[in-house]
Order: sequence, then C-alpha cells, then structure tokens
Amino acid sequence: MECKDNDCLCVWGYGIIKCPNLPLCLGRLISVHVGLPNIEFEQALFHDIVTNTLSAFSRGTQDQKDAYESWIDQITENRTKAPKAYQDLGGQYFEFMEIWKNFYPEYDRTIKNDLNPEAMLNVLQNSGCY
Repeated sequence: MECKDNDCLCVWGYGIIKCPNLPLCLGRLISVHVGLPNIEFEQALFHDIVTNTLSAFSRGTQDQKDAYESWIDQITENRTKAPKAYQDLGGQYFEFMEIWKNFYPEYDRTIKNDLNPEAMLNVLQNSGCY
C-alpha cells in the first residue's frame, strides 16, 4: 500500500488537527498513565500498516513477531488494503497492544479498554490513500 498523492496524515497530526486541546489531554493521560499504551500502540500500528513494515514488534520473540505478522496480513488482506473500521482489526487489537506495551517500559501502563484506535481508522478511511 502506498499513499497516492503524498497527502497522508500521521495519527499524531490528525489528533492535533482534530482536538485543539490535545497537549492538555495528552498531559493528563501521561501524568496518570492510563491510556498511554493506547496512543503509542495506535501510532506504531499505523506506521506498520502504511509503511508495510513490522517494526512495532521488533523487540518481540520470533513467535510474537510471527503472530503479529500474521495479524497484519489478516487485517490488511495480505497488505493490499487498510482496515477502516474497528471490526476490521479481527478482535485482536487489545491483545497485541498488551504484548507490545511490555517491550517498552515507558509504555507499560494501564490500557484503557474503551479507547479504540479511532484516529488511525479515521485517517485510513478518509485520506484517500488506501
């Protein structure tokens, strides 16, 4: 998958455009640590989908890397399209986030289970790139 007109947005950029108070919101999330893995994993997954890489799990065991690659292949239909709705993530989004956060001590915080990757999905659905 490649962006057609070099007009893709990153999740962070989308968030800043979407929410003018994002620095305040992020400051609160970081200070209490709840939801921090959500934000960072969403960005890591977005990066892997749009760049066709598997860098989010580069610190994992081979079994973890293989499982993540299989999941990426599943949710992108073998890397031919991007997921555009939460249901497209095959019910494993939070499972992979739980594994991923353990690779990074700074993100090993409480996952907010009702914080879905809406920013990433919105960009993938509305950017015209995928």
